[in-house]
Amino acid sequence: MPVMNAVADVKTNLLLFYEPLVLFLLTSLSDSLEALQHAALSGLEFILDNIGCSIDELFCPILTALIEQYPRTQTESDGDQELSTALMDHYSRLIETCYDLVPHFNHSVLHRILDDVISKQLSGKDVPVQIRIQLLRFLVLVATRTKGDLSLPSELLSQLLQLLQDQQSTLHNAAMKCWDSLTQNLLLCVSSRYYGSFTYIAYD
Repeated sequence: MPVMNAVADVKTNLLLFYEPLVLFLLTSLSDSLEALQHAALSGLEFILDNIGCSIDELFCPILTALIEQYPRTQTESDGDQELSTALMDHYSRLIETCYDLVPHFNHSVLHRILDDVISKQLSGKDVPVQIRIQLLRFLVLVATRTKGDLSLPSELLSQLLQLLQDQQSTLHNAAMKCWDSLTQNLLLCVSSRYYGSFTYIAYD
């Protein structure tokens, strides 16, 4: 176990043992006690604020956990509902922190974000509308940062086509914004199988 240096700065010390700490905090996110989830979220937030992109390979597991553990339902009592709302806000704030880090990662990490997080989570069952919208935001950002150096999985394109037909206006608008960005940045990466649908929906 690395030994902390009393005279070193916070980042230097965190870099010595952040990996096991992050894994412990991610495990705590699945606990039923909301106070423990808040504590875990605060710990993750502290780590990301201090070491930033040095989180590297653990970024995708963190983002995946935030998406999968994001509160799905509100409880009945007023007190519990207030607590759940506060928890949702805490998750949303940390997801936003992750979003702000994305532009600073190299292309290798960006590709992993697409393959390991966005593609898998966007097609998941019972994904809240707020989370789908966030995933679309991440997709736009990744596509923009890679400047076309990206291969979109056919399953992801299929899911995006479905979201464009969604009756929920907020989700539909987010999907359309994402679609427009993809036509500008990634048109050459789309397989011929989807090219006709892609251009028709984007410019219809």
